[in-house]
Amino acid sequence: MGTGVSARMSWNEICAHKQYRGRWVALDGCRYDDSTQQPAEGTVVDADDDLAELCSRMKKANHHFCTILFCDSASAFVGRRVATRH
Repeated sequence: MGTGVSARMSWNEICAHKQYRGRWVALDGCRYDDSTQQPAEGTVVDADDDLAELCSRMKKANHHFCTILFCDSASAFVGRRVATRH
């Protein structure tokens, strides 16, 4: 269920995108807002409905420092961060 690497986008743009809404999203080079500590932007490396599958692909692809967040359509800044360092 992977996706291709996308261009750098804001977290609001990612959450508004049908392809990512309601899915776990792996971001490379994620930048966080200094005042809110919420994701501001990043490059989508992959996305999946299944967190375990996404983490497995990230590990196999040596993307150990990606940030994985849940893209919730209700609020652009709702996200659960998952550590991916193996």
